[in-house]
Amino acid sequence: GHTFSATTTMFWQVLLVCVTLAAGLERVQVHTKPADIKYKTFISPAVSLKSGQIANTPSFWGPLPWLDGPVAIHSFASDVVSDNDRQVPLSEVYVHHWLIFAHDPNDDELLFNGGVCAPLTNVFGIGAELRHSVYTFPEDYAVITTGKEIWTANLHFIRTTNVPDVQSAIECRCPNSDPPYHNRGAVGCCPDGGMCYGMHNSTLNDPVNYYLKYTVGYTEITPEKKPLTVFSFDITAEHSYDCRIQYNVPLLATPTTNTTKVSMATVPTNVSIVLMELHLHIGGVVMTVEHYDAQGKFKGIVCSNEPVYGSGGPSVPGNETGYLVAIPMCKWNTPYPFVRGDQVKLIAVYDGRTIKGGHHYHSGVMGIVYMYGVAHAEKKNCIKTFNKLCNPPPYFSVQQCEECGWEHYSSLTAAGCDAPQIKSHCQTTGGAGNVPSPVAGLSLNFKPLSGKPPLTLTLSGPQGSWFAAGWNAGQPLMDGAIAWVYTVDSNGKSVVQERMLGNHQAGNVTIANMEHSVKTVNGTTSVTFVVQKALPTGRENCVLFAKGDTMGGMQLQYHGSNRGTICHV
Repeated sequence: GHTFSATTTMFWQVLLVCVTLAAGLERVQVHTKPADIKYKTFISPAVSLKSGQIANTPSFWGPLPWLDGPVAIHSFASDVVSDNDRQVPLSEVYVHHWLIFAHDPNDDELLFNGGVCAPLTNVFGIGAELRHSVYTFPEDYAVITTGKEIWTANLHFIRTTNVPDVQSAIECRCPNSDPPYHNRGAVGCCPDGGMCYGMHNSTLNDPVNYYLKYTVGYTEITPEKKPLTVFSFDITAEHSYDCRIQYNVPLLATPTTNTTKVSMATVPTNVSIVLMELHLHIGGVVMTVEHYDAQGKFKGIVCSNEPVYGSGGPSVPGNETGYLVAIPMCKWNTPYPFVRGDQVKLIAVYDGRTIKGGHHYHSGVMGIVYMYGVAHAEKKNCIKTFNKLCNPPPYFSVQQCEECGWEHYSSLTAAGCDAPQIKSHCQTTGGAGNVPSPVAGLSLNFKPLSGKPPLTLTLSGPQGSWFAAGWNAGQPLMDGAIAWVYTVDSNGKSVVQERMLGNHQAGNVTIANMEHSVKTVNGTTSVTFVVQKALPTGRENCVLFAKGDTMGGMQLQYHGSNRGTICHV
């Protein structure tokens, strides 16, 4: 078996194993090792698991022990160990995935990640192939840190000791799965602290502590060091960013019958990459990334690698029989260039192979790509276009701003935006926030951003018609929502009513006229008022928008009005 050493030469020894496993693959290069590289090994907090138990820590789990001070990270390797530094085989604890995140301590912004796949905002990580997934970057390229970041982890470990159906357990079989042709598996069916498939009635009480062990290779930051950004792509996405992460492979005729999934994604910025990481699950045959320009012209195969399956015995860490234990990375000493608007075609091939005692269908498989490179952004009309589509800053929340950005991603990339620019622009909250309105001509500003009362709201809409905003914590519907409606009374004087809405009904007035101020400029009326009570929060937290038309004037109506809702504010 392959051993994991914490010595200063560990990275390059393990890398040699990876290259040997991938012999003949022309895109596998050994990166030039910085002469002054140093290494430091860390152990994560413990994860305690009984037989059949699942750990799926939240992404903010930690903080992880990390390097002090500003450094340039050139390499990263990881392992799973138990007490006394014992290496743990996949047959004991299956590593479904491990993801390492870097947070800005001031506003919790996720760092070093430029998208494109919205759920995958990590810096390092992916799955069971971790012992052979050794990140190395050329000597002039690194993840440049300030030393102030907070590092956290999402660790998804499944202890399969005494589990009767290991394949169903490690593929996170869901309760509504109906194999072999309607099988379903998902991360959500492997909750943190829960029990895996077939073990829900287990009475075994045999906890063991497990840890992520990781070694970081680093140097001092020098002027020639180029900062790396990671970009993520997922084969389940239809519009680059809308990643569903997992999909299912129904029963195949034989263990060697292939099934292929294909998708296209847009490269968000000019970027020169030095490393590409591929991720598949058990059953994966090959993953390929092809390069096309914005006009659809084929530019070549960027990366195509086959996973390696273990053959050293069921309990040999790094070479467990039947398990996917390695997927060689593609690496470049001379960076490979992409231009903003280029397309990458992701091709994932699976077959019916499985571990001993398994079956020839798969649930919850993946086809994920990470690219590490130096981004070269072109601003052009990016910010102007963003403000037109999503309202200008400050924004109500970073999440809400980014969701608007992903919704209009195609238009924004055409205007020169890239994912890092969108993320950066969405940080401009300024202690208040404009909620991006789905209804043209309407905007709503909350202050303070925290939502603590008293809340000052500014609602803007077209001159000469009524308009309103509402809040429903539980559902994206009018029924039960609190609403604030700008209109006029019988004397033509402006009023701001607070209402409790009904089902497609104007509902009941709870405050006939809130104290407010009105200003009209260039055909837009803005009304500012104060809400003295805290808004309820729930699972949806939706803002509702509505406006009449100039033909209807100030007469409130449902049919004929323009309406829209935006949630998760």
